[in-house]
Amino acid sequence: MAGKKEEVAEATEVKEEVAEATEVKEEVAEATEVKEEVAEAKKTTKKTTKKTDPDWEPVKIQLFKDNDKYKDPVFVAINGKSWLIERGKEVTVPACVKKVLDWQIAEDQRHSETK
Repeated sequence: MAGKKEEVAEATEVKEEVAEATEVKEEVAEATEVKEEVAEAKKTTKKTTKKTDPDWEPVKIQLFKDNDKYKDPVFVAINGKSWLIERGKEVTVPACVKKVLDWQIAEDQRHSETK
């Protein structure tokens, strides 16, 4: 009889271990699925943000050029991205670059009026 009880106890223990292992396996699968969903959401967010953000819409600009003070290209940097804009030619840049250039012109005008 002791042998039967031991076998039943052992079988019960094995059954519990299998149940725990199955539960762990399901949790790992669920965590992996969540991780993949988060990665996909990050990709989608980056794509969507750039596509829907009006500051990144392309606009055409042309900077004044002469043979004296305004002949060199203009450098603009925003959040780690940079542009070197050639003067005298129509170029396409994000709207945020145009905003920076407009702000620069306004500041130059304001500064020249205070002198």
